[in-house]
Amino acid sequence: MALSHIVGVEIDAHTIRAIEVKGANTGKPTVFAAAETNISSSKTSSDELPDETELAIAFEKLWQEGKFSTRDVVLGIGAQKVLVREETFPLLPEKDLATAIPLHIRGTLQVPVDEAVVDFYPTEINDSEEDSTITGILISAPVNTLQKITQAAHTAKLRIESIDFSAFALSRLMRALDSKGVTMLNYLGQHSSFIVINKDGSPDLIRVLPVGRYSLFQRVMQVAGDRIDPRILLELFPDLPEELGDLDFDPITKYVNQIIRQITATQDYYADNRGTAVNKLLVLGVSHKNKGIQDLTSATTQLPITHLEISKLFKFRNQYLSALLKRNGTFYAVALGLTLHGVK
Repeated sequence: MALSHIVGVEIDAHTIRAIEVKGANTGKPTVFAAAETNISSSKTSSDELPDETELAIAFEKLWQEGKFSTRDVVLGIGAQKVLVREETFPLLPEKDLATAIPLHIRGTLQVPVDEAVVDFYPTEINDSEEDSTITGILISAPVNTLQKITQAAHTAKLRIESIDFSAFALSRLMRALDSKGVTMLNYLGQHSSFIVINKDGSPDLIRVLPVGRYSLFQRVMQVAGDRIDPRILLELFPDLPEELGDLDFDPITKYVNQIIRQITATQDYYADNRGTAVNKLLVLGVSHKNKGIQDLTSATTQLPITHLEISKLFKFRNQYLSALLKRNGTFYAVALGLTLHGVK
């Protein structure tokens, strides 16, 4: 049965963020509600999820604060022990390929292959006499991670339509913005970052970087110590008042350069392996509002930057949601992309 409303829920190590959308497969869906909440957790690792009880409490708190009208959800997981890489396999029938993939990757995962959920998204088929292969994006996640999320959601009385990978949600948001050409997305999240390349609206390459706005802040604190200027927070949290002004801070510049080198390396790899150059750059996350980071990224990649304007893709139930998404829409990008998959 088709769902009229769905809630996209992004689960991070310390935050859950959710968006309720009506008519996600229509020309311009409507945002009905939005909320985020922190997860109280004893965990200290940024890539480790809290336990089931802590997650369930966070889900319940989120529904109380967001006043969502439905409990039908699409859950998105980011980089919590999720392996993402490009792989090439012999071109086999679908059933045989499903059997061959776990055998091929055995020993390369962080957990035993029988304790992982493995998926493969094909991006290219080469069916020539010399070489018959299929290339695509391989994703694996520990079974216990998915079980923890599922159990916590059921405890909070949520109805799970699907569990999805955050990078695919971002890819769908990119497609809604522009389905032509080769577009590269740089998404700097809270604890991890994604580089996603779409070709004509479909994901063609995904990379996960183990850095984010909080790890960036921690790195700067380590380097700067007592010399840190409070204005540095503008670089890390661009939703702070604009009157604080820009700050050219050397530790941040060095760390951001590391991220930009990953972007350009991905750009070069794609051109070398696909024979097609990236022609557009979409920037989300912390760098969405930071002009210095934008200018440096554009100059290094020699690509024009495309900005995501939520109001071009979605309508809003009221002025509060319109203002919220105008101010912080980039941070709700994953949750919005999840809803584009959840409503049929």
